[in-house]
Amino acid sequence: MNKKIIVILTLVLNLVFAQTDTDSDGFADDVDNSPLHWNPFQEDVDGGWNWRLV
Repeated sequence: MNKKIIVILTLVLNLVFAQTDTDSDGFADDVDNSPLHWNPFQEDVDGGWNWRLV
């Protein structure tokens, strides 16, 4: 498949099935271990119990 078509399809699907990513780290809030703080590698930096595997 053409790369441009894949990019356009991905963008359209993201708009249709939009999920909130408050901190813009690439992880939707419902699976982000720290939805208010940018944490693109999802490390457990505070040792808290709210850490989720992605």
